[in-house]
Amino acid sequence: QRKSILVVDDDNYVTDSLRLILTEAGYQVSTAQTFAESTAILGTTEVDLVITDLRLPDGTGIDVITHVKSQTPDAEVILMTAHGSLDITIEAIKCGAYYYLEKPFALDRLYTLVTRALEFGTLRRENELLKRTLSADSEKFGMIGRNPKLHQIIQTIRTAAPSDASVLIEGESGTGKELIATAFH
Repeated sequence: QRKSILVVDDDNYVTDSLRLILTEAGYQVSTAQTFAESTAILGTTEVDLVITDLRLPDGTGIDVITHVKSQTPDAEVILMTAHGSLDITIEAIKCGAYYYLEKPFALDRLYTLVTRALEFGTLRRENELLKRTLSADSEKFGMIGRNPKLHQIIQTIRTAAPSDASVLIEGESGTGKELIATAFH
């Protein structure tokens, strides 16, 4: 599946150039020239990356970053600016921007940042999925199965584990006594 990028800049030359360059690189590209136009697109289209200019007619790139991170936190944002300063960069990154790009920029720098931002977003989503999977797995103490008896055992563990009572675990070899003992502890 092609990654989707939204380019936000009030300069037609910039949006048209980036659309052409990024489309040729294999991305699906949308463009907007105002903050309002970008929020409308983000409301109807799922994007993986937003590249926004700092200065827009009806807002700032910081406004775009804040909106993206509040509405679609999985999307990454790169801030472009011809008027860069350390303060702006720090504010953008605090708001959730992946990085910034100073105008004018070399194409190889653009490609590198886009690739890294998209990879970072993918890794973050995979990490969150793994965490959810592991937390769901820990709720069952590493035991796998759909049998109602297994669910009854898990409920018994949840009920008895917080107490100081001694528990005797019996069963044939290979039935998971060690898992149950670990779950109790």
